[in-house]
Amino acid sequence: MRHPDICCCAAGLYSTLEPQMSARILEEKMDDLIGTGAELVVTANPGCQMQLAAGLRARGSQVRVEHVSELLIRSFL
Repeated sequence: MRHPDICCCAAGLYSTLEPQMSARILEEKMDDLIGTGAELVVTANPGCQMQLAAGLRARGSQVRVEHVSELLIRSFL
């Protein structure tokens, strides 16, 4: 990713207090994620998971977003 350090700020109050800025940051994050060609994005934060999944859905992307625990469970099946 070009900017792996950019956070879309969904996990805290930032997305509530600064929704326009949070949306702009999310758009940049979507550009980065989609640009990787990845099929799966894994996060440890449920807020991030929801925000990233919503951003990808809004773009019509088929990239899946999972919590790290979901990935772990699947690895044992």
